[in-house]
Amino acid sequence: MLEAVIAELKSAPLFAGYRGRPKADISVAVDAILAIQQFAIAESERLLELDVNPLLLCAKGKGVFAADALIVLQED
Repeated sequence: MLEAVIAELKSAPLFAGYRGRPKADISVAVDAILAIQQFAIAESERLLELDVNPLLLCAKGKGVFAADALIVLQED
């Protein structure tokens, strides 16, 4: 299901590889998005802000990484 949402992004054609670049690792991107979601759920009572932008997809087998992220938690 999440793969279908990713496929609808304007940048999705780039994930299939372009100009000789390898295909992006969509399954690892899905795993990363779900891990971020699980963190947000687990910290929902303290989470004030969460922003990951951009999430960069690497070639298959090379993973993904967040170029920038912001997480603001309420202090106890």
